[in-house]
Amino acid sequence: MKNADLNAERLSLALAAARLGDWHWDARSDVLTLSARAAELCGLPEGQASRFAQLQELIHEDDRELVAAALESAIRERGDYSVEHRLRVGNRERWVASSGRPQVDAAGELVGVVGVLQDVSGPRFLLAMDDALRSLVSSEEITYRAASLLGQHLNVDRCAYAAVEDDEDTFVITGNYVRGVTSIIGRYRFRQFGAECLRLMHAGQPYVVRDSESDARVEASDRDAYRMTAIRGVICVPIRKQGKFVAAMAVHTAAPRKWQPHEVELLQQVASRCGESIERARMERERQGLLQAAEAANLAKDEFLAMLGHELRNPLAPIQTALQLMRLRGDLVFQRERTVIERQVKHLTRLVDDLLDVARITRGQVELKPELVELSNIVARATEIAAPLLEQRAHDLTTRVPATGLTVHGDVARLTQVVCNLLTNAAKYTPPGGRITITATREGDELELSVADTGIGMSDQLLRRAFDAFAQGSQGSDRASGGLGLGLTIVRSLVERHGGRVSARSDGINRGSELLVRLPSAEAHSLATERLVTPLPRAPAASDMRVLIVDDNEDAADMLAEMLDAQGCRVKVAYDALAALRIAAEQAFDIGLLDIGLPVMDGYELAGKLRELRHLQNVSLVAVTGYGQAADRERAIAAGFAEHLVKPLDFTQLQRFIDSARR
Repeated sequence: MKNADLNAERLSLALAAARLGDWHWDARSDVLTLSARAAELCGLPEGQASRFAQLQELIHEDDRELVAAALESAIRERGDYSVEHRLRVGNRERWVASSGRPQVDAAGELVGVVGVLQDVSGPRFLLAMDDALRSLVSSEEITYRAASLLGQHLNVDRCAYAAVEDDEDTFVITGNYVRGVTSIIGRYRFRQFGAECLRLMHAGQPYVVRDSESDARVEASDRDAYRMTAIRGVICVPIRKQGKFVAAMAVHTAAPRKWQPHEVELLQQVASRCGESIERARMERERQGLLQAAEAANLAKDEFLAMLGHELRNPLAPIQTALQLMRLRGDLVFQRERTVIERQVKHLTRLVDDLLDVARITRGQVELKPELVELSNIVARATEIAAPLLEQRAHDLTTRVPATGLTVHGDVARLTQVVCNLLTNAAKYTPPGGRITITATREGDELELSVADTGIGMSDQLLRRAFDAFAQGSQGSDRASGGLGLGLTIVRSLVERHGGRVSARSDGINRGSELLVRLPSAEAHSLATERLVTPLPRAPAASDMRVLIVDDNEDAADMLAEMLDAQGCRVKVAYDALAALRIAAEQAFDIGLLDIGLPVMDGYELAGKLRELRHLQNVSLVAVTGYGQAADRERAIAAGFAEHLVKPLDFTQLQRFIDSARR
């Protein structure tokens, strides 16, 4: 073979492999010459002379202007052109990538155009199919949609996806695209369609038949299966997962068909992508299931915590009230015992508050009320709150915080909680008689607050987990320090909500610890005295206000009544809603303290009934409840309550409300 012939053969093979067809148009004679591949792409007779207008007429009407502009630009600029467009071939559309180069003579006149066409329908089809399958979540939807798209694209009579059972012979078709033939949904065996079909499936190779009536691989005894399913031409490709034959995809024609290699390749790609889409959908369903389970678990946890808080606070309320009443009466006989009980009630209340707080804060359900405040004021408030524990454990507290100049923009109550938790943590994990030092400095645009102690220190492992929920240092079997391990978790969440960060340091076990908080500094300027947050003054004692207490916890109701009676209020008590309505029908009152969790008729419904009474339309109602989440407060205010107080009651807060109602 001569070199020229060899080169021509190589070029022909390369063009065929790339699915390229070349053409030439002689502008002077208007003769269009197409290669065999180009003629096939255009649906024109091979070897016959054609006119350029015939090629232009094949271009989709919506694309003709685009192609004409590209060609005109190439002629004008004496350059190449390249454009993707559609051809109408019979009753089908085919996407091609068209590129070419105008030819001119010595005088610059156009004498012809040489061009190349490449079929890009397959890649475009795959992109469109991927888009169509991406949002589908069930395997049935995916397989039916893919089969419909591919069946129409390849112009076949049937396209089906089948799941293969564990025997790797039985397959089940649950949905198929059909055109002019019957559906074949059902269960079959590959061996029904011939031993060669089954062998190729197990070998992971495509099974391609042009005509089942004449193909030597199809035994006469197997042809009944093809006839019953109206299959003459078929391509079937296996889908394997982790080395196992798990599915197959096939296209059928009711008449013989000469399949092209690119059609076999396209079916393989579609089958593979179907398998990937089904797996993606399965993983998405699993992810959604896990997400729903997590959301359900979170909801159940929130409901449990709310109920737990309610059930724990209810018995604490009468205990707290009884203690306040004993203190008010100056009872000195059991002063030591009362002090112990008070301390333990406060401890229990703090545990309940921490448990509920950490759930709200970590989910961002706590609304911050930022204002400008000196860091020294925050530290002073926190020190006052933590003082009883520090005194109990005989710790030496040193504070090195400038009185002014360290201004932060934050929620006073929550930042006080941060510092208080740090102090409490240091006090708990420092043996009695230890030293605790609070230091605050400015570091560039940030304020750094440090709480250092001479306590039991932290291991490297604990340092990494110091701010995680329920992480605690070693306390021994007696758990003398108590707590749930939530204090520092709350610190981190609140500090991060303020745009800050936390960290911990320790030189090791029994060598003390240092917890650091960094917060963004507010712009330095002096604050008027009235804008600085100062401790609230104690509210004056209530006078002769008329108060109705409604609570099904009789101990809680009676103790609260005694407490308010000692403050000069005129009190009526009801242990259920119906009794409250009877009392209210007979006499007016100024304030109603209503438990929300009443039997038969809850506090919300009772509030509505009370306001229906003409003489009580302006009464001040207070929701008194063990439910203390933000949503509970919002619901109470929306229901017309003037205040929402959580058990056990803060009597300073209650007195303040009564005093404001009196005025």
